[in-house]
Amino acid sequence: MLATDQVIQGKLNYVCGQNPSLCDPIKEGGPCYVAKDLRATASYAFNAWYVAGNDCNLEGAAILTASDMSHDACKFTCR
Repeated sequence: MLATDQVIQGKLNYVCGQNPSLCDPIKEGGPCYVAKDLRATASYAFNAWYVAGNDCNLEGAAILTASDMSHDACKFTCR
């Protein structure tokens, strides 16, 4: 079951509040900002959170994947 937008937004707020620099690339104008696509934008932040050594348990808002979600100038890193 997919997480609701409300859950994703809440966890995105949490991640960005705990470590604001992780979310710099998803700010408007940043390489990982995807206008009107919460899931794509949150995907970068959740990946950065996980790569930084944090748990991926975000109440179902994120899952581990082997897929590279990088796009255009937005590059995801691996843990």
